[in-house]
Amino acid sequence: MWYEELARTNQSILKTGSYNNIPRVAVFNENGTWRYFLEKRWAEDENVLIAIMMNLSKAAHNQTDRTVDQMIEVAITRGCNALNVVNVSSIIDGSSGNLKNAHFAFEKINWKFVSEAMTNANIIFLGWGAKGQQG
Repeated sequence: MWYEELARTNQSILKTGSYNNIPRVAVFNENGTWRYFLEKRWAEDENVLIAIMMNLSKAAHNQTDRTVDQMIEVAITRGCNALNVVNVSSIIDGSSGNLKNAHFAFEKINWKFVSEAMTNANIIFLGWGAKGQQG
């Protein structure tokens, strides 16, 4: 998959796991404080929904959160077989209130994942908002 090659060429850490029997993949920086990419895949077809959101939560290859669960429901409703999640800020912090403007500065590796995910998606969902707000 494209994200495996991108992780390898950028010396990023690719981790796999599952949660509720859905295989998951996540790509992190070397110390695990930034996540560049998250995939939840329930079927092998290439029909993928990408969610581009502001900042990421603690969802990973082995855990989920309400936002990711909501996006899985959106992807399934739209007939997709996988959800890819990328964020404007790749810093792992579930609260946007903790992030400063500098945390949203251009970060080359993160934007490689955002760009490639958009290229490989069938549907692109842009999301941001207040805590607990539904997309």
